[in-house]
Amino acid sequence: MPLARPSRRACRALFFACACLIPAGAGRADAPPVTPAGPPPEAGAHRRWHDTASLGVVATSGNTENTNVTFDNTLAVEWPETRLILATRMLRVDTTRRDIHADFADPANPRVVVERSRARTSEEFDVSLKVERTVHKRLGWFAFTEWEQNRPAGLSSRSRAGAGLSWTIPEGSPLGNLRVEAGLDGTRESPVQGDTRTYAGARLATGWDRKLGSHASLRAGLEFLENLEDTHDLRVNGNVGLEVAITSKLALKTSWEVRYDREPQRKLFANPAGGPPAVFVYDTTDTVFSTSLLVQF
Repeated sequence: MPLARPSRRACRALFFACACLIPAGAGRADAPPVTPAGPPPEAGAHRRWHDTASLGVVATSGNTENTNVTFDNTLAVEWPETRLILATRMLRVDTTRRDIHADFADPANPRVVVERSRARTSEEFDVSLKVERTVHKRLGWFAFTEWEQNRPAGLSSRSRAGAGLSWTIPEGSPLGNLRVEAGLDGTRESPVQGDTRTYAGARLATGWDRKLGSHASLRAGLEFLENLEDTHDLRVNGNVGLEVAITSKLALKTSWEVRYDREPQRKLFANPAGGPPAVFVYDTTDTVFSTSLLVQF
């Protein structure tokens, strides 16, 4: 929800924070693939900003111990024809496992042994900074930089930067708010095990949202990422979410996200006898279903 225009000092601090976040991440990818274009600024407004944060937490204790945390934040600063978008995303799942077995080393005094082990079964971090500018009516251009990490999937870091053209159908049309983007990018990818590689790619993405009555909205996004040096290396990211307003600043959000990688990361185990190594290939598809509380500033 738009707020009153901040002071010049606050704006300088905001842009300084945005500039510092990019080198700290080393490079982001995949919050929603495309951020749908928002409504035009109000007449006479020079600049405005709004922030949307969502948090989801599930914690269990007792016979089972699990902690699931998801956090998303999107900060947008808007001018009449330009938008600056800073998005962050975190997903973390910790699980405590109990192995229970009996010890009969002393038949006269059997005992039960409980061993606990804690593991992080999922951990994802994403940071992105994007600039969008309208050139003529529905036509515009964009530039972005992203960084992501997903160690359980074998990815230590992936940095990406690119630019391209966009085409937008504004809100109020029968199709809803639709945005299509096409462009080129460069990627630097470092697996948990293996050599770092750098390659050029092509990107096609779309984002769509539509209001369902006065208190709910449906959002969806789809992104195709093609490695131009190895066309078999294709990644597809998709998401769909439903938001239902509670108050003017609070909403409940339910979302489903799919990430597909046709050439996932690999893990090699050296053969002590000098023969060929054993190879483990990570899954090609990851899905995330989450429910969280949305706060708008």
